Amino acid sequence: MKKLTVFFLALTLLLCACGKPESDKTESFAIGTGTRQCFAMAGDTLISAAGSGVRGFDHMGETVLDFTCNLTYPAVCSNGESAVVYDIGGGNIVCSDGSALSFENAIINVSLSEDGHLIVCAEEPGYKGAVTVYSPEMKQVYKWYCAESWIIAAAVSPDGESLAVLCSDEAGSRIRIFSLDSEAERGSYSAPESLNELIWLDDTICGIGSDGIYFCNAEGREKDSYEFGGLNFERCRVWDGKLVIELREHSFGGAGELVIIDDGASERGRISCPDEIISLDCGDDGILCLTQSRVILYDGEYKEAFSADITGAEAAFMRHAGDILAVGGGNARVIEY
Repeated sequence: MKKLTVFFLALTLLLCACGKPESDKTESFAIGTGTRQCFAMAGDTLISAAGSGVRGFDHMGETVLDFTCNLTYPAVCSNGESAVVYDIGGGNIVCSDGSALSFENAIINVSLSEDGHLIVCAEEPGYKGAVTVYSPEMKQVYKWYCAESWIIAAAVSPDGESLAVLCSDEAGSRIRIFSLDSEAERGSYSAPESLNELIWLDDTICGIGSDGIYFCNAEGREKDSYEFGGLNFERCRVWDGKLVIELREHSFGGAGELVIIDDGASERGRISCPDEIISLDCGDDGILCLTQSRVILYDGEYKEAFSADITGAEAAFMRHAGDILAVGGGNARVIEY
């Protein structure tokens, strides 16, 4: 009788184990550390770049990309589904699918369009810079050489048809606009101050400077502007066809305020974060802020929908899997919300 009881108990445990669904993700995993480490998401794959190369980790924390290369000043850009790591001042470019490019000339800036075009701004002998555009299939489809002004940044429109290039010279900043099927300049916009960033919102081009954001259309005609009112611009993300910008009272440190602005330069909302923001991410469920002590998710009405205490993180992202991934200190932690 005793043997029969033990048999049924063992059988019950076995059936319970077999019937229990396996977890489709892990709670935390090691990602390692490195010189000037930076992060981005490509779908639900975490991309980590450092001086020694690029690694990618899937939703279970398994290594799906391990690319060794020399990156003196690694930087990363992402369009949500894909990510690209590049070496500022160097020549290496590594994509999240494992493909890579090597430039002979020093890289100035790289961007990735919404539809997957890769745009590389680099130095060019005999010129003040050049912009090379690659299709989503990584084939070169356009190259523009600039002789009269320095190239700062460039971006392809969401529909994949137009190129905007931010240039700078003694006269100031200028946005030059081209169609990817023509070498002729389609239009240009001269900004009232020096610009540092360039972003497309649908068919509107946004140039960001120290004092404000300046909007023009795809032909270079001025549309409107948004002034920062003496506050310091810290960072910007695109969310739901709008800009989410962080403005601070102080140039270094301190709690800031998030301002949501549409393509008509109209303010759509504000979020007062209680602590200094370390990183900012946007997704279908809202706007995610990482501070030194916690992560906070704000919903579509700009109200706090979720928060969790966390320390030691350097960046936080919303994943398609419906969770938050906080990274830093050589580890990644999954936070359910």
